[in-house]
Amino acid sequence: YSERFTAERTEDGWIRNDSYDNEIINEKLLANGYFEAATYRGENMHSELGKSTEALEYLKRVYAAGGDSSYEIGSIYTALGDFDHSVEWRENAYEAGNVNGAFDLGVTFQWGTNCEVDCEKAFDWFMKAAEMGHAQATYNIGAYYYQGYYVEQDTAKANEWFQKAEDMGYTG
Repeated sequence: YSERFTAERTEDGWIRNDSYDNEIINEKLLANGYFEAATYRGENMHSELGKSTEALEYLKRVYAAGGDSSYEIGSIYTALGDFDHSVEWRENAYEAGNVNGAFDLGVTFQWGTNCEVDCEKAFDWFMKAAEMGHAQATYNIGAYYYQGYYVEQDTAKANEWFQKAEDMGYTG
């Protein structure tokens, strides 16, 4: 069966189950190593059902079992306004190769989401994301050079970064 299934197999066939907090299905996914589907369901426990505590508990179990749910855990902590845990889990996501972990940390520090604005940290995280191929982060590096945020204003460098972002398909 598909890794993103939202149904349970019975003797009579498949029963559709859109209840993301269904413990039977969630435990089966976890026990069988269907980490992508388990992460998807845990994320939706938070976004669709508003069960943040339960979602965090489940996603941490997915992570402990070997699934990469660190980005989703960080996202929930961000929504809850828990800056320290949000950063910790998004750094974990970046270290696991999730480019969105790095990009989101850039956004966090650029806009001061649950923290003080820190252009140096924002630039550094955008650079990490750009080096991993994130088009919008690449564009943001260009904007930093264009406007002289944190770095010395340099329109030639800005245009190089803007061109890289465009080559990656970023349209702004």
